[in-house]
Amino acid sequence: PEADAEVLAVAADLLTELGLTSEDFDFRVSHRDILGSLLESFDADVDVPAAIRAVDKRAKVEPDEYDRLRNASTREEQLERFRAFWEKRDPTPSTERNERMEEYYFRIASANDEYGTLRDGWRTDRGHVRVLFGKPDYVERHPYNYNSKPYQIWYYYRVGRRFIFVDETGMGQYELLVPIWDERTRIR
Repeated sequence: PEADAEVLAVAADLLTELGLTSEDFDFRVSHRDILGSLLESFDADVDVPAAIRAVDKRAKVEPDEYDRLRNASTREEQLERFRAFWEKRDPTPSTERNERMEEYYFRIASANDEYGTLRDGWRTDRGHVRVLFGKPDYVERHPYNYNSKPYQIWYYYRVGRRFIFVDETGMGQYELLVPIWDERTRIR
């Protein structure tokens, strides 16, 4: 319920940031626990402009499509573009739910929860990978090896990828060792 509420809160904040009011959209919540969590999560500090930028950088959206999403002239046009943006990506358009949008904002929220410190978690290297690929299938942790800095290796067996993160500072700020697009991160 808390994760579902965070997804709805981020989506509502994004719509508000696009200039829409609560009269322009509505959410239907029938589960009592989700409703309670949703109301609590609206007190959370969400950096919505950063979440919009995350759509551009993390979801591999074409720059012109991203600009079109952000630069609508009226509220109605913003809402229409926002809906069209996610409807285009809906894996099951015949249903009311858009699972891809829900999954995307869930990943943003979980990256913020797990990797956020002085900045939003989705802005970190681990958050970036988490948003793009989801939760890793396996994480190999090496926090205290002799003669090496702390590091983690994330394995995504289902897509044949691995990512190595190193904590250069010793303060838990893991950075991606090899760029995400590099062929050396493949395990197959």
